[in-house]
Amino acid sequence: MDSKSQSIYHDLLSRITRGDLAGKTSLPTEEVLTKQYDCSRPTLRKALNELKQAGIVNTVRGSGVYITVPAGLNGPADGGNLFAIIFPDLGPGHFSGPICSLLAQYTSAHGDSLVWGGYISPKSAMLKTDTRRICERYISQKIAGLFFSPFEYHEKAGLINREIAAIISGAGIPIVLIDSNIQAYPAANEFDLVSMDHIHASYILTEHIIAQGFRRIFFLAPPDSRHTIKLRLIGYHAALIAHDLPPEGLVESSDGDAALLSHFIRSKKPDALICSNDITAIGVINSLEKLGLQVPGDLAVAGFDYLSKAIPFVRPITSIEQPMEAIAQTALSLMLDRIEDPKKTATHITFPGKLISEITTARSVPVKKPPLHRVPPRSPQLT
Repeated sequence: MDSKSQSIYHDLLSRITRGDLAGKTSLPTEEVLTKQYDCSRPTLRKALNELKQAGIVNTVRGSGVYITVPAGLNGPADGGNLFAIIFPDLGPGHFSGPICSLLAQYTSAHGDSLVWGGYISPKSAMLKTDTRRICERYISQKIAGLFFSPFEYHEKAGLINREIAAIISGAGIPIVLIDSNIQAYPAANEFDLVSMDHIHASYILTEHIIAQGFRRIFFLAPPDSRHTIKLRLIGYHAALIAHDLPPEGLVESSDGDAALLSHFIRSKKPDALICSNDITAIGVINSLEKLGLQVPGDLAVAGFDYLSKAIPFVRPITSIEQPMEAIAQTALSLMLDRIEDPKKTATHITFPGKLISEITTARSVPVKKPPLHRVPPRSPQLT
């Protein structure tokens, strides 16, 4: 998606989630929106398609674009709980959008409501101020609990995550973490946490790539990534060791930096790259093609989340599909249990991801698959 479409996507998403369109069931017409954003219809439609993929809107041919998030998204339901979300804005193609949409659906079905303060960019120069302001607003709204997906890709993300948790928990409000702990592994959980089993997911993804005949497999992630990357590295290393292959190191690269990739490929001679998520993998593939390299002919590429399928004009990438419905349903269940028993021990619940094999890790000539040496490890349930 081009920068103009992305800008429109973020603006419309913020307007919807902040409640600027409260009381409205549909967006303005395409004619109105193209004039408002000074863009072409194709550019606008790319943004609308991303909103549709995230479950925020639905397009009805000949009728309009309808807002599909529950009516209670921006206000408390009668007699129900009012919950809130703080999620980083990592752009289209990240699992945050679908998870937020599912949380909105499940809380509404339970008779509760979800206030959505809008996504916050982790790269914002005002990140600390923005998060503090949202926390204070949520406290003034007397929310019953916060669903929080910790920030990453910021040098002070750890500090900001801890501050958010301190402000909200200090006000006596329960927190359920989604996808990542605030503390680095293997620290015990202070708050309830639900996530994919990152160790197991990375193990089966790495083993799948080994089974295709690749041997020099590296792991690539942007700087200042979440603590989940450490867990995925554990699974990645375990799979390599199980198949008598030398564990390689972590390669840090932002947005598939072509110059860095070129130097890395010349010096390390990899034949496969596992990226921290699909968005990173897309950037890597684009950079590799600029360098004249073919995927998977010259280098296999895989990611996590399996959201490349939802991005227009992007080929699907071998990936681990997140168990989003299970995560969202369990997050709500943990929140309701925490409200009922505030003093119970913090719980960490994980669900296995699903391996989706695509062309980006396929060998042109079939190879004999290596035997499975052991049952893939699973993350310990920290309490």
